[in-house]
Amino acid sequence: MKKLVTGAFALTAMGLTFAQENTNNATQAGSGNNLTVTQRLQENKNVYSQTGVSNEGTVTQYGRFNENKTTQSGSDNTATTTQGTSAAQFGLRNSVEQIQTGDDHTATASQLKTADSDIMQTQVGGDNNWASASQRDNTSLSGIIQYQDGNDNVATATQEGNNLSAAVVGRLNDINQKQEGDDNEATATQLVSANSSIMQDQLGDRNIAMATQGNGSFNGGRGNSAEQIQDGDDNYAMVEQVGSNNISYQLSNGNNNESYGYQNGSDNNLEVRQVGDFNIADSEQRGFDNSATINQTGNENEAYSYQRGISNNSVIVSQTGDGNISNTNQDGIFGLSWDNEISHTQNGDNNKSTDVQYGWNNTSTVSQTGMGNVHVGSQVGFNNNITVTQSGN
Repeated sequence: MKKLVTGAFALTAMGLTFAQENTNNATQAGSGNNLTVTQRLQENKNVYSQTGVSNEGTVTQYGRFNENKTTQSGSDNTATTTQGTSAAQFGLRNSVEQIQTGDDHTATASQLKTADSDIMQTQVGGDNNWASASQRDNTSLSGIIQYQDGNDNVATATQEGNNLSAAVVGRLNDINQKQEGDDNEATATQLVSANSSIMQDQLGDRNIAMATQGNGSFNGGRGNSAEQIQDGDDNYAMVEQVGSNNISYQLSNGNNNESYGYQNGSDNNLEVRQVGDFNIADSEQRGFDNSATINQTGNENEAYSYQRGISNNSVIVSQTGDGNISNTNQDGIFGLSWDNEISHTQNGDNNKSTDVQYGWNNTSTVSQTGMGNVHVGSQVGFNNNITVTQSGN
């Protein structure tokens, strides 16, 4: 049984002038296809093609200058597209393109009260893939791109603005997610953000990547950038950024690596590179102009970094080998911590280094070579300096 309902045709038959620019093209082949299209106001366009068995398509477009293109090939595919509202000042120049090839794919895209927005979702081959993208209130000039090639992958992207605020927020944001492999999950969320971007790239199987920018408040996020790349299997990466002009880059090349990042403030920078298996990197930064760099090469290395202060705290951790552990903590009374520096270099296996800085203008430089070295350092006050060189068996 085939079912085709087009709101554009009904509006034209009624002779409503604000609907006369709407167009609709639909091609269905096979059996059990279901397509429902509703278009109102001006210059909406829908191009739809379904080939296979039990495909479904639902397109609802309110507003102006909206376009939708959906191509489904295979069986049991489902695509749902909703754009804009009936308010004349919203829903301008939106475009959704969903292409599905394979079996049991589901793609859902929604744009509500958005202007100059673009969502493109592509699922190629494989079974049981699912992709969902949503842009809401006043996310103007925002874009979402999602690509999946493999089996049982899940990608979810959300951008939320706030059409009730005095200034225009939730704009110029971008989300790009790419998955190649099986059973990967990627989730990206931007809440009341502006000029922010999230890029997540997964190559392998059973990887999980999560990125959140902004916290829903008026000043929750501006100019933030998060990039997470996973190459291998069973890797986990998560980052959350609140504030302005924060940058996060996390790379995992191997298997079973874990990377966590949290930045709250402005102009903070986080960079994590993991090459090997079962490595853990955990970094938290609060304040301004703080930086944390963690490089792990080998297996079962662990690096934990905590920074809270006014500004310019720096942590650099380099681990080469297996089973090394680094702990760094920079803090102060009421967060009065700035211009502190910690550097941990570990070359070998099973080395441990811990440094705590409580104050400002403190420096700690630790170098460990060999096996089984242990360092514990504590600095309280200001203008303190520690330099340690250890060489073990």
